[in-house]
Amino acid sequence: MENMMTFHVNNSWRRLLNAALVSGLLVAGAVGISGCEKSPEEQLLAAKMAVINSKPDVAEKHLEPVLKGDPDSFEGLRLMASVKQLRGEFAAAEESFLALQKAQGFDVQGEAAQKLSTKQKSQKELLERDLIKLYTDWANAVDPAEDMATFEQVARKGLAISPKQPRLNTMLVEAYENHAKKLVEQGKKVEGAQYYEKIPALYTNSMVRKRVQERASNLRFEAGRAEMLEYFNKTAKPKLVAEDRYDAENKLIIFDIKQDVAEVEKYYAEKQNERVRLNIKDEKQRGIIQQFAIREKLKPALISVVVEATGISPEADFSKLASPKGFEIVKVEPGRRDLSITAQVPLDAVLKVGSDVREKMRQDAAAAKQKAAPGDKPAEGQGADEAKQAEAEKAAPTE
Repeated sequence: MENMMTFHVNNSWRRLLNAALVSGLLVAGAVGISGCEKSPEEQLLAAKMAVINSKPDVAEKHLEPVLKGDPDSFEGLRLMASVKQLRGEFAAAEESFLALQKAQGFDVQGEAAQKLSTKQKSQKELLERDLIKLYTDWANAVDPAEDMATFEQVARKGLAISPKQPRLNTMLVEAYENHAKKLVEQGKKVEGAQYYEKIPALYTNSMVRKRVQERASNLRFEAGRAEMLEYFNKTAKPKLVAEDRYDAENKLIIFDIKQDVAEVEKYYAEKQNERVRLNIKDEKQRGIIQQFAIREKLKPALISVVVEATGISPEADFSKLASPKGFEIVKVEPGRRDLSITAQVPLDAVLKVGSDVREKMRQDAAAAKQKAAPGDKPAEGQGADEAKQAEAEKAAPTE
């Protein structure tokens, strides 16, 4: 009887022990399974590291469960757009970034943008940096020699967000200059000049701006010189030759400046508030009269020569006119109460001035037309906020 009771007790403990072991295994199994699952935060961190290390497939595997659990996850959607970018799917990446920007309400400008919370402003800046990197990578992937239009469009999108972004500006300057040279080699001087003229508006140094502006000006002159020369030979030259004002052998236009001494005396009398009398026979006083004539009469005389030689309207803007290259005073003749100055200027220098004035008129007309036209609506998500540019912009070239 005692043995039977002992056996019964042992069986009871054995059953309890087995039950406990089974329960323990189940619990341990559950704990083990849950321990293998990563939290959304851990998945996002892993995805971010994969993106940084250019492993789009790995990043996507980590992002799938995150977006399945939260389809609107800002960080998840942002990283998934970066995955597309890493795969070279630039248009799809752009679409994803802009869609996220719009969904978050970050495509607003002005007062609406100021009402964003601190967190929203931070997220907005992140997306803008993402877009700038996208457009930089995208532009890098396009050969401007093969597809200038796409390259320019992509780079310009990046600059619409951050106008002073160094890399994009440098890329555009190089592309424009190379494309201009290519067009000039093909004999398309005006088209080449147009691409040189795009460079000064970019964020580059003053030496580059000056160089390309001069190159564009010279190209336009070379392109239009034949037309202006034809006008000169047909219209202006016969009269100049008849009046002995053109040196055909040396291609020089000759003109005179007449200065009345009384006009100079009046000017200095008003300036000094006392009567002034100048002696034209005195070398020093004659020098004063000559300087006055050059200061007051030379520019109008040059304008008259340019108008006569090129047919440009006398109403054109000559405000930036300087002495043409090769201009020279060849004779100074004093009269009884006047001074005659004979000067000469190369024909090509006169035609160059005419070309520059015409180009200025063309640019002013284009600017006026653009100003009168309704403003283009900014591309979605392309708001520029210079106050929030990336730290890298500090490395931009300075003048």
